[in-house]
Amino acid sequence: MSDKEEQPNSEQVPLETIVNRPMDFRVWDDRRKELLHFKLHDTDQGYHIEHGVSIDEMPTMQFCGLKDKHGIKIFAGDIVADSEMTYVVKFGEYDDSLLDDLAFGWFMENIEDDVYKAMQFVLYANTDQLEVIGNVYENPELLQKGG
Repeated sequence: MSDKEEQPNSEQVPLETIVNRPMDFRVWDDRRKELLHFKLHDTDQGYHIEHGVSIDEMPTMQFCGLKDKHGIKIFAGDIVADSEMTYVVKFGEYDDSLLDDLAFGWFMENIEDDVYKAMQFVLYANTDQLEVIGNVYENPELLQKGG
């Protein structure tokens, strides 16, 4: 084993890019019917956004660290489309068909085609074909077939 430090492969994403990505969040305020972007402030009463509104009971969506083909940030709960299918962006456990096993991380769930409805795809770093077309809270009609 050499004492020389290995140079990273130019095709690999540097670890600091993944670890140090922006930690942007937003929540859906059902009362106001709007998305609120925020920075977390941890208090004894729970997490709060800058204006003191409690977010404990609001659905929280995190920025995945990637942008669509127009430079729009992609968040959990966003509805994205490519030239063939429409997906919902999610974070959690999913079936990885390539590994034929369960995986954990960012993924897209197909919502458009009945044949492929159950298919889940890893959210890949090459998002130049994806476009954010809405989100599950402001555009629930997009979740319907042909929406």
